[in-house]
Amino acid sequence: MELELGEFLGISDQIASIHGQIWNILPMVIILSVAIGLAILMKYNKSVKNYISKYKRYVPFPPTPYDNFDLGQLQKIVDKLSRNFTILITIYGFLFVFIISQNLQHVSYSWTVIIWSGWVLAIIVKTANIALSLTDILETAEINNTVKIASNMIYAYNRYYKHTTYLLVFAVAFSPAVFLSLDEQHHNDFKLWSPQISILTIALGIISIFLVMYYYAQVTDLIRPGIPNIYFMSIFLLATESLSSIYSAPLSSVSVILFGYQFEIPQIILVILFASLTYPATVAGQFIAYEENRRRLKREKKSDSK
Repeated sequence: MELELGEFLGISDQIASIHGQIWNILPMVIILSVAIGLAILMKYNKSVKNYISKYKRYVPFPPTPYDNFDLGQLQKIVDKLSRNFTILITIYGFLFVFIISQNLQHVSYSWTVIIWSGWVLAIIVKTANIALSLTDILETAEINNTVKIASNMIYAYNRYYKHTTYLLVFAVAFSPAVFLSLDEQHHNDFKLWSPQISILTIALGIISIFLVMYYYAQVTDLIRPGIPNIYFMSIFLLATESLSSIYSAPLSSVSVILFGYQFEIPQIILVILFASLTYPATVAGQFIAYEENRRRLKREKKSDSK
């Protein structure tokens, strides 16, 4: 994933510096279609899901302070966490609404607003989903006899609350970047497109940043040794937000060719197409790891049978 982040940053620089080039986007559209097909297959195909579940390498969680807690003690922690997450969502929500409401004039043509908004929204939605999962985590664990796993997840959620409160410092510290003044070219780029196109492309940009942050920052990573990925992703996105003001606006015009037809698209669409190229490579690497694990288990089974 670190390679993907580097590639994505390089993509942004490359697109910004080669403004007059005509891009043939047919290969990117094909790969994007394949990526969407792979995502659907992995999400809904029963055979593929069983294969992944069977041969995915599971790394056990390290011991946590909650390992020996009974259901009563865990329930008290869950109740406190639920209240704390409600407060955390409220704080991030007020911050988001305040920044956006004060900066509506830039929201349609500023990279900084897109990146900051997608990042904050990812934290809000992930926090809300964690709060939702806490409502029945112990009841489900008791029925399925998975209290040990539930205690690990509750500890991970506790750590998530701790780290997202720290990230408030970054959220506030980098928020002034969304107020950076834009030059006349940024305003002209915004006027190139109809409101329907500009709103749709900006929405795609915010959703893309949201998905990257939401799925990359895994909660279980917070109880493993090392620096949590949520910090790597946050620092990368917020640093990119600060630097993005010197590049072309997300709605700047880019010439592309598709099926022999040449036309103009907003730059942000080209960035999304480039970034999506990393997904098939990531999936291919995952399946190579699954297959290697399957072969290893097969060799071990043969060795045990002798």
